[in-house]
Amino acid sequence: MTGLTPYTTYGIYVFSSCSGQNLISDSFIFRTTRSNSIANKEAPEIDFKIYPIPASETITIQFAAEDQKIVEVYQLNGKKVYSKKHDNKTLEIDISSFASGNYILTSKGEFGENSSTFIVK
Repeated sequence: MTGLTPYTTYGIYVFSSCSGQNLISDSFIFRTTRSNSIANKEAPEIDFKIYPIPASETITIQFAAEDQKIVEVYQLNGKKVYSKKHDNKTLEIDISSFASGNYILTSKGEFGENSSTFIVK
């Protein structure tokens, strides 16, 4: 890969198609180093769980720790549709106004950034 920004985290998402819907079937995260090369680092373990999946009204995020973090939700085109500072172990998000499809949820805190996907039906 070329043109990557140093010290930046990137996500790669693998899609599969089922009954005409494109679904994320796998993803991994990598971070570039000072020289723009990919750091030799395993993807961080996700420090939260999202349920239910798929969902239509609300999702609940259960975090492993009570620390300050910013939770953001993105459409697959990169548009941010939700952002909130949060410091408890549980967060409920109203997704009733979200269009059906796949979304990416990120949790950014002092110990790094993790992400996962969920489906709105």
